[in-house]
Amino acid sequence: MSSDGKNCYSNIVKRKTRKSKLENILDEIQQEYGLKRIQFNPDGPSPNIFMKKLDRRMNAYYHTLSNNRISFKK
Repeated sequence: MSSDGKNCYSNIVKRKTRKSKLENILDEIQQEYGLKRIQFNPDGPSPNIFMKKLDRRMNAYYHTLSNNRISFKK
């Protein structure tokens, strides 16, 4: 074989390895997505963690604010 034939063959092998790596990555992503999709229930209530934490912070803020107002009135 000539050097061009070897280069051509090595290019084909490199393409196949890249393609197989890409396919492996895509397969892993699809499997992970499939697992998460099974766990997600759109009909169920949202945990809304951000709003719960915000509500706690605001309650603590207003509680502190009202306690300071009472101490200034005394």
